[in-house]
Amino acid sequence: MIFIESEFVDLDFEEKIIQEEEIVEKNQDISIIVQYTQRIYEDNFARIDIKIYDKEQNKFNEFYQNYGLVPNTNIKVLVIDNKNQEYYSTDGITNGMDYLKLNFLFQNIR
Repeated sequence: MIFIESEFVDLDFEEKIIQEEEIVEKNQDISIIVQYTQRIYEDNFARIDIKIYDKEQNKFNEFYQNYGLVPNTNIKVLVIDNKNQEYYSTDGITNGMDYLKLNFLFQNIR
């Protein structure tokens, strides 16, 4: 019971079970395969696709292999210019088709 606004009120408690999510850290060898699908010209968009494979299942680093992909992978991308300066950076998670697709404007490279 608790006293609220000059009267006693019953308190009800409900027990809820909270499920804990177990995080399993995996130590596996992976292959990071990057492909750009077109020539990149100044003042145009660059399109880059990135896939992450289990190295044991894709021993020849074949970009179009449809098995052995590692799903839901966090990827950080850093593109540097010819002076080793950061030109573009982003991060993302591989999509439902297990790859990360990037598009960024490629300009002022000199």
